[in-house]
Amino acid sequence: MLDGHSSDRKFIPCYLIGQLGKSDTISEKIGSFLLDDAMETVRQCHDSLGGRFALLDAVSHPKVIAFYEENLFFPIEDSETDSENIRMIRPFFDL
Repeated sequence: MLDGHSSDRKFIPCYLIGQLGKSDTISEKIGSFLLDDAMETVRQCHDSLGGRFALLDAVSHPKVIAFYEENLFFPIEDSETDSENIRMIRPFFDL
């Protein structure tokens, strides 16, 4: 029950974060900075509009999943995603 009310809801309003880009030509690890910046924008929207969580679609690769888990996201089961992708959420209790 991601919405906290009903287990049969088909849609739950949330903030969607697009996938962060990857480049093998950049030596600096900037993913955390990009994600922090995105989450700050989401936090500001959350303060004005409310909501329960941020959602992102990620490539289902152990390093990618570990990166998002280190940044307080966790995977959710979703019948709409395929084996190459995974959906992850970050609840707003940590903002």
